[in-house]
Amino acid sequence: PGALVKSLRGDLDWIVLMALEKDRNHRYGTAQALKDDLERALDHRAIEAHSPGAVHRISKFVRRHRLGVAAGAAVFVALLSGLLLAVLGMVQARRAESKAQQDAATANEVTQFLVDTFRLSDPEATLGATVTARELLDRGIAQLDNLDDQPAVQARLLDTMAEVYINLALYEEARDLLDRAIGIKRELEPVESAELADSVHDLGGVEWRLGDIEAAHESWTEALRIRRRIFGPVHRDIAQSVNALAVYQWQVENFSEAGDLFQQSLDIYREAGGEEDEFVADRLGNLALIRLELGDYEAARRLFEEGLAIKRRILEPNHPNIAWSLNNLGQVLRK
Repeated sequence: PGALVKSLRGDLDWIVLMALEKDRNHRYGTAQALKDDLERALDHRAIEAHSPGAVHRISKFVRRHRLGVAAGAAVFVALLSGLLLAVLGMVQARRAESKAQQDAATANEVTQFLVDTFRLSDPEATLGATVTARELLDRGIAQLDNLDDQPAVQARLLDTMAEVYINLALYEEARDLLDRAIGIKRELEPVESAELADSVHDLGGVEWRLGDIEAAHESWTEALRIRRRIFGPVHRDIAQSVNALAVYQWQVENFSEAGDLFQQSLDIYREAGGEEDEFVADRLGNLALIRLELGDYEAARRLFEEGLAIKRRILEPNHPNIAWSLNNLGQVLRK
């Protein structure tokens, strides 16, 4: 009964009401007119019993020509999709062009700033006094405050100067610079960027060197989260972050977890197209050290030898990294 009532609603209601209309001018003029309207209802065409609106007429047309309408709709959707993709591609291309121009302008500003910094060593500026690299850097940092109206350039320079300080083993100073760079980037970027992840990852490295391994672990975890959101599961930066977390697990003597993470890092790097380079060789060395800690000397030996072979193919014979591998291989052979 429910289905029957539902099927009789709508057009048939209107036909019955028109047939029962008291005003003969509003009733069907003839039985044929009533018959014709019933047939129109059965054929899903617009009926005369009421004045249907546009939506009503369209719905009736669709029911009569389902295949044609479906085909037309498919073509329309395909055309609309193509148009949307074209517009999206154009927008993305313009954004990429704008970002490239902005990056180029930032790079030029950074270059000019560094050139100006090293002009501080000019004899005319120093009056013949000897200027150390540290003094040049410190003077350069003092000039950074003049770039408050160019935060993107300022953040890039803070990263660059922090890297130099790291190479000079001035970790406290490097941490302060990275903190400033990260703060600027968080204010500038509505969405966390790969550049922000780079700074956070570098901050973790500085915190590690300062002995604050828990802070380092927190920074590396955040960098990995941002990179996974941007790059997905496979990218060289992902491999770098996973390796850093493996180092942390190694430090806290969770050797099994560290070994799994080192292996993940190596697998991700290779899947991302990483060739035989120092990163691969060093990860093999890390895996070997884990096997050494766990007493699996034969596996450690194989891994050290594989990493050493890579280094000998890509590095100069007297490179310190080769000496490092030889030393570790010697430890295994001694055991």
